[in-house]
Amino acid sequence: MVTRVGLLRHGETDSNSAGRLQGREGIKLNARGREQARQSAIFLASYRWDLIVSSPVIRALETAYIIAEHLAMEHILQMQEFEARGPGAAIGLTQQEIAARFPDGNVPGAEARPDVAKRSTKGLNALHQDHPGKRILVVTHREVIRNTVASLPGGETLAVAQPGIGSVSFIRYEGGGWQIESYNTMSHLTADQLG
Repeated sequence: MVTRVGLLRHGETDSNSAGRLQGREGIKLNARGREQARQSAIFLASYRWDLIVSSPVIRALETAYIIAEHLAMEHILQMQEFEARGPGAAIGLTQQEIAARFPDGNVPGAEARPDVAKRSTKGLNALHQDHPGKRILVVTHREVIRNTVASLPGGETLAVAQPGIGSVSFIRYEGGGWQIESYNTMSHLTADQLG
């Protein structure tokens, strides 16, 4: 039985706009992020969704609620397996600041990327087991999407590119494993909404 999942990156926050890592902090969407969520909802309405799942982090939840309202879906399942990667000592820093402070790339307390993929895959497998054959939207974060896709067959090359804000990637469970259908689709966002 084929289970299909859309992995949607949440809308923009002010920290995203400033290029600062926000981890699991309770930072809300900004106006642009709310509009990205609305545009994503319009695009996603062309599919049949059986379930909306979200990271419990506020920016993902806010995105999920905007989409759920547009799709007239009342229930959102929160799953910690899809929460943002823990950035450790890099919290609040830009990529330039991270490179300057941690030139060897080892950030104290940062969650290892393979661990991100491991927990998100555990969440995906649980969704497939509990909702086989369904179409499920998962609202989550850049590093969750990127590392999950990178762990799938053929995904390492695709995941060199980071998923954009508001982008959606489609995967499916078929033949005993997860397969990539598409990665980092942003055609639903207007030019002024591209992050």
